Amino acid sequence: MSTQSDIVISVLANAIYGSLLFAVRFFPQSLRNHHQWNRGVLVLLAFLWAAMNTAAYLYFPETTPWTFAVSSVIFGVWIWRQFDQYWSTGIVGIDKTVEGGMAYDESLRRCVSQLEFMGIGAHKLTTSSEFEAAVKRCANPTKPIRLLLSHPENNLLEDAAHQEGRQSLEYKNNVKVSLQTIAHLKHNRRHNIEVRLYRRDVKHRSIIQYFRMMFINDQLCLFSYNVFGEGSGKKQPQMHVRRDTSKRDVDSFYHAFRCHFEQLWKTAIECDLKEFLEQESGTN
Repeated sequence: MSTQSDIVISVLANAIYGSLLFAVRFFPQSLRNHHQWNRGVLVLLAFLWAAMNTAAYLYFPETTPWTFAVSSVIFGVWIWRQFDQYWSTGIVGIDKTVEGGMAYDESLRRCVSQLEFMGIGAHKLTTSSEFEAAVKRCANPTKPIRLLLSHPENNLLEDAAHQEGRQSLEYKNNVKVSLQTIAHLKHNRRHNIEVRLYRRDVKHRSIIQYFRMMFINDQLCLFSYNVFGEGSGKKQPQMHVRRDTSKRDVDSFYHAFRCHFEQLWKTAIECDLKEFLEQESGTN
């Protein structure tokens, strides 16, 4: 077969391959929303890429470089589009579990200029060997570290402990210990830390906070969630959301998470932590 015919076949093969990639966009939305859709399309396209390049190598060797180059570019563009739909909204990473991804020690090591946290009691942060060092780096006179937490007397903590088969006061005590650690750094070490506690109703129940957010250096938000009675949260997925200063804030999930934090911060109750500092002194 002539080289000219080989080239024509190569062009047609890549055109068909590119058309398949393009046609994927027009499948019914109900099908594309299936949880296995992206995985199935990726496997199919990878198989077709491998089959086409193998056939070119075996039967049309003169066209192998062109077939490989063009098909790889087409495949690469498709992969890029899949990632870019997340990157363009600020999502730059997903951890299957917190402990298997950017866990508590690593996230604290990344804090060099700003630290803000919203969660239940920050117990896993305050018990980390990296916590005090992160506080020293981030606390400054003009921009405090801000922590939005639950009151230790929140009855939901006791309910969660019962659901998980733990001692009823275990989670409450964890939050108290955490607040005592923060109080020590705030009042004894004189670090600029502000703490607010979620408002509670007459039954001493806070608004349930399913979300956990940690803002690092005004650039990155680590987002996960709490499932009461399902462990300490280390097994939950975690999303990495980056602030892109080259775009409008409203185009990123970072903006939405930041607004959510600020709204809850405004409605929360200021706490100077002195009562927890006294409790720490009383236990020594």
